[in-house]
Amino acid sequence: MKANNDSGAMRTHRCGAVGESLVGQEVRVAGWAARIRDLGGVVFVGLRDRYGLVQVVCEDGTPLEMSKGFKLESVLGVTGTVRRRPDDMVNPEMSTGSIEIVAREVEILNTCAPLPFQVDQAWDASEELRLKHRYIHLRHPIMANNLQVRHRAGMAARAYLSGQDFLEVETPLLIKTTPEGARDYVVPSRIHHGQFYALPQSPQLYKQILMASGVPLLDSLRIAGQVLTNLVLRADSEDVAERVAEGSSLNRALQESGRFPPMMVHMVASGEASGELETMLERAATNQERELEMTLGTMMSLFE
Repeated sequence: MKANNDSGAMRTHRCGAVGESLVGQEVRVAGWAARIRDLGGVVFVGLRDRYGLVQVVCEDGTPLEMSKGFKLESVLGVTGTVRRRPDDMVNPEMSTGSIEIVAREVEILNTCAPLPFQVDQAWDASEELRLKHRYIHLRHPIMANNLQVRHRAGMAARAYLSGQDFLEVETPLLIKTTPEGARDYVVPSRIHHGQFYALPQSPQLYKQILMASGVPLLDSLRIAGQVLTNLVLRADSEDVAERVAEGSSLNRALQESGRFPPMMVHMVASGEASGELETMLERAATNQERELEMTLGTMMSLFE
């Protein structure tokens, strides 16, 4: 279903990028209907994509008629004019809270059946349910941010190691079984009947072969995971946490400590994942053990 959508582009702006600089201009956005408030003569829709949330107003004509059939998490395309919100309706908790989009054209790109749980209530659902419907859980801002942190940390680690003349080498996930004391995790071969591949029990063999060949290498993603969690796993983090609590920047605190690997300092200095590290340190400094444990668990899960 659509209402007078004659624009060719799916969107001109991301939901989280619509701001006061666009007031008076026409934009087209697309995303999930995260919130719907029907006040009778006007319908407010919180439209969400991976970049943020923006409020859409359907107040007359076809957009208002169509909005009566909107369902939560339906995918909508909206074309409209950006306007400032009244002073008493500004939402300081949203990056786009000072503006809204008055819909001129609305398109229902995809409807949505009732969900097993709403995105904003994902943490109230059981872990089994969240894992079964992972595609819904990953829409949650916290989960989306986790993926971004993992990406930024990995890119920062790769950039640092590449700058130190390391090479990243991908090694096989399955190999011929090796004589070890532990039991093998085997995978039957589809082509060679009666034979099996095995998960490497001695992955250091690859490293030893490459190092003996003169190849400088390191597993950058694994190192990135260690970098992100190292601060809260070591007693040295208490010293850094105290420095941060006293007003020192995380970058300066790490440098003054002199106890952390250069790549960690580089990642913080370059701005990659420094916000997450600062949050973890703040929680450590204020002894919020449960919050710290949850944060650490989240960060560690990114690299499992």
